[in-house]
Amino acid sequence: EQLRQWCVLYSGDMTKKLPDGTATTGSNIVSHLGKCVAHGSVRVKSIVAMVLKYLCADQKHRRYIVTSGGVRTLLSLVDVDEDTARDAARQALAQICIVTNPSLLPYSEQLDAVRPLVQMLEHHHELLQFEAAMGLTNLLTASDELRSRALQARAWFACRDLLFSDNELVQRAGLEAMCNLTMAPEMLERFAEGKCELEIRVFIGFCTSDDKPSSIAASGALAMLSSCDEVAVHIAANENFGALLDCFQQCADPAVQHRLASSLCSIVAAEGIPPEVVARTRAALAKRRSTGLSSKEAERLVREVLEAGTGTAGGA
Repeated sequence: EQLRQWCVLYSGDMTKKLPDGTATTGSNIVSHLGKCVAHGSVRVKSIVAMVLKYLCADQKHRRYIVTSGGVRTLLSLVDVDEDTARDAARQALAQICIVTNPSLLPYSEQLDAVRPLVQMLEHHHELLQFEAAMGLTNLLTASDELRSRALQARAWFACRDLLFSDNELVQRAGLEAMCNLTMAPEMLERFAEGKCELEIRVFIGFCTSDDKPSSIAASGALAMLSSCDEVAVHIAANENFGALLDCFQQCADPAVQHRLASSLCSIVAAEGIPPEVVARTRAALAKRRSTGLSSKEAERLVREVLEAGTGTAGGA
């Protein structure tokens, strides 16, 4: 542990130190490892991948890896021939992406990180799947261009496959990544064209999950999707829409309440919804409001829709 700390924190120029006693120039070890990769043999590259994975083990050290050029080095190692070394490089990259604000990475590194993370979603090891999905989820907040790159790499389908994992954490990570992907114009178009009926059913199903982050992610995805009238029509027509109304009646968590209220209020206000569905949804909103809502945002949304008749809905 002391060796790892020295390699990451104290191997730089120590003539000027930060308040915490670490070098201002980052880690010379990490910088030199990058040079080894640029000029080294296949075996050297494999060793560097393993070393960088070791240095990334402590979450607090990962920002120093970033400032020392470690991300670009890892990106040059994600396709090495040796399986163990390739997995090590991709895992270290995922671990960095989990805790790093994407805006701190150069744009080219953001884009280049997408493909190896998406490929790692299909790994047989659940920990690697989980970390890849978590890293990708954070990365997807960066831009529409990055979300488009992920969709081109078939991230949507890879994340959807994770929802059928036996591991609840893997399911949650895949769901959260899908939630961020719903912001992409390409996905909104697919939903609007009625090509994602399965995904709508899955999102509604996860709204009732006992795992709070999963229910927040699923209800958040529905709230974003419902804000588009063309998609709201498909959500209201889905065979599981009744389960969504039931979930709103039973939900006690304020965060999930807010997102479900946003989704249902958007559906009431959307053009193209059959009158009987609007009436059914308004009745469900009124019934839930009569029993009291723990979310002030949900209370406001429901009140505005019921008082206005057709109403307007806000996002979650």
